[in-house]
Amino acid sequence: MGHAATQIILAGSQLGLFEFLHENGPQTKGTIEEALGLKRSDGSTRPIEVLLLGSTSIGLTVLDKREKTYRNCEIIDRLFTTGGWRSIADLIDLEAIIKYKGEFHFVESLRKDTNVGLQEWPGAADNLYSRLPQTPGAQKIFYDLMNSFTAFSIPCLSNTSKVAATSFKLLDVGGGAAVAAIHLAKKFQQLSITLWDQHETIEIPMNHITKAGLKGRISLLAGSFITDPFPEAGSPLSVYLCAF
Repeated sequence: MGHAATQIILAGSQLGLFEFLHENGPQTKGTIEEALGLKRSDGSTRPIEVLLLGSTSIGLTVLDKREKTYRNCEIIDRLFTTGGWRSIADLIDLEAIIKYKGEFHFVESLRKDTNVGLQEWPGAADNLYSRLPQTPGAQKIFYDLMNSFTAFSIPCLSNTSKVAATSFKLLDVGGGAAVAAIHLAKKFQQLSITLWDQHETIEIPMNHITKAGLKGRISLLAGSFITDPFPEAGSPLSVYLCAF
């Protein structure tokens, strides 16, 4: 029942169920229904009942049968407390909205040894990343996840990596919105960084780099690390792979 679980956690995230319970504590079904905009003029309570039955059945919410109230499970509340929920919410969106579309074609892809699921996305490119911009909102979902995960992991890397601390030139491969490049440039003043990403997305990081005042230290290069040769550069050169 993984498909159902995915839709339940997606609904809980996008409707604001988990955020509402975290901010307000245990709440009754009626209060949650109104807060999430699921209250119907015809009096039907089916939408909120389906949502809460699903979220409670798979352990995302907990029902206090005596008080008839619902609260978040411990893991979700801990994610909100530690600041990790945003990354999880972005991951939920990517898995449920983008990845599921292609996974319907998984068996056929195995039989044909090709990415059949790509047909779900308009465009002529031979990869998903190049097609995402042609579907409104899809590219934002992808980059929200990339940015969340990078922001979550890059401080750990920068605190432990001797390579970044001792290098002078760095190639950020698949650097996306420049979250990693900006963090590293601010932390290591000797670094000159080249952000290398696809033609379709290379303009995305420009505003972030400009806002950070780092145009002189972070340059942009369009290309594909899958099909193009790696750029030549003088030494010393280190490579940071920022692709999930």
